[in-house]
Amino acid sequence: MIDSANSDVAECGAYWATAGSVAKGLYVDLADTCCRGNVSQRTGVAGALVDLARTDEHRDAALQLLPQYFSDPDESVSNKAAHIFHRNSELLALPVGPSLALEFANSQAFHRDPSDLLMPLNRYTGSLLPFAEVMTAVVTAAAGPLASLIGDIQTRHAMVSRALPDVLLRLYQEADGAGNTVIRNVCLDAWDRLLESQVVSLDTLIAIDS
Repeated sequence: MIDSANSDVAECGAYWATAGSVAKGLYVDLADTCCRGNVSQRTGVAGALVDLARTDEHRDAALQLLPQYFSDPDESVSNKAAHIFHRNSELLALPVGPSLALEFANSQAFHRDPSDLLMPLNRYTGSLLPFAEVMTAVVTAAAGPLASLIGDIQTRHAMVSRALPDVLLRLYQEADGAGNTVIRNVCLDAWDRLLESQVVSLDTLIAIDS
């Protein structure tokens, strides 16, 4: 199956080989081949790991393997891996959430579509304080290499100009309420960088703070 000329069949075979390897210790050699295999095989591996991360029993093993696919050279593979927060939004509330989000924020998958992380963070109702370092990485990318793309409403990066200010303001307000001056100052510095790079406007900041 994994060697099928049909990409869908090869992807399906890699998915089940990975699931069997992680969950049951089966097909280990096949799964290892797929991890380093062609695009269809790697896509299947990433999809299986995203699904396995939804289970308490297999989450740790799946998340040890998944981050390598965040920066896979093929967009279809990294896109599949990027489903991790959409399909498993509860991960953000777990101890592993901030570190996994940071790996994602520093990856090619985030650069290709920042909304894969920012939209789940925007919907997240828990404390954002553990995500301060994540937001620093997000702002660094948004105010730097992604700035020109964020200004183009024809790209999926345009979502950043709406979601990022909301998340950053919530983080600032939470830090201010907790008396955490370090994170509060991080947020203020982040606003300066976003305004300077014209990723957000002063009017936007005033609007969301009103």
